[in-house]
Amino acid sequence: MKRASSTSTFSARCWPQAVGEYMAKQGEGHIRNNSSMTAFTPLTSICAYSGGKAAVSKFRELLAHTAHSHSTDIRVNAIGPTDTASIDRSPYPKVV
Repeated sequence: MKRASSTSTFSARCWPQAVGEYMAKQGEGHIRNNSSMTAFTPLTSICAYSGGKAAVSKFRELLAHTAHSHSTDIRVNAIGPTDTASIDRSPYPKVV
């Protein structure tokens, strides 16, 4: 469980650290993280994944606020794809 959650949050934390100082000096930039709709509608069958993606989404909010204090031209967003065939969405119908 710890590994699944860490995998979801690792790049969301490390990427901004690597480029954040440069973007602040430049006064512009765009950071985009990958989240998931399971951050908002968690699935019990993949709770570590859902929790990790929820952490990414909340971290994005904090990072956006911090970036805005340096420049309004530094944007931070999270992309949240919806249903995929690889996730068991019981009791929803299976995607074939």
